[in-house]
Amino acid sequence: VSGYKISANFSKIGGLKSGDPVQISGVKVGQISDVGLNPQTYLAKVTMEIDPNVQIPDDSAATINSQSLLGGLALGIEPGGSEEMLKEGG
Repeated sequence: VSGYKISANFSKIGGLKSGDPVQISGVKVGQISDVGLNPQTYLAKVTMEIDPNVQIPDDSAATINSQSLLGGLALGIEPGGSEEMLKEGG
């Protein structure tokens, strides 16, 4: 996926890793490009690369979900209702 990068902070990410899918309503819209630790907050910072054709409202929520019964994780985005969309670096 080549697109714009956004990030979210989590207190726990389980086994989420670079390359795992980012989904909206179960449809892949991007992938995890980086996972790291924010040294100021001690939260896990997850950076995602999102398909440029997909616009995500800036009040959306992100959750970590099981991809299937066989394992694997995906980051799910629950779109918000804002008319403002996330941009590169959001």
